Amino acid sequence: MMKNDAISPHIDDHAFDRPFFTVSMLSQQPIRFGAGLTGPTGQRDGGKPTLDIPLPRRSILTLDGNGADLARHCVPCVLSRRMSITLRRMGRSSARAIEREAWMIAAKKRPLLAAPKLNGR
Repeated sequence: MMKNDAISPHIDDHAFDRPFFTVSMLSQQPIRFGAGLTGPTGQRDGGKPTLDIPLPRRSILTLDGNGADLARHCVPCVLSRRMSITLRRMGRSSARAIEREAWMIAAKKRPLLAAPKLNGR
């Protein structure tokens, strides 16, 4: 991310297993949590509580529980260059659903293509 870039308020997709991790690099920047986040840069809505947590360079943030599943979070406009790597794993049921959908799409494009047999069935 470059200066003045932001990550808008969101809750990460539940297709990904919890916990997941974000490694922060290059500069210290905050992550903001709260129900009162508005707009693409996570401005605070006056009456609702928010919490800013500084993410120092070379730190790892673990998101799990309410912080991952209920609380919206964002990275407000950064003051200097920021780089982060988010590590997450897709749950087995979500991965199987995506694999089935990919086969269905491929089969529609090439009608002679059949889904592979699983466990000899």
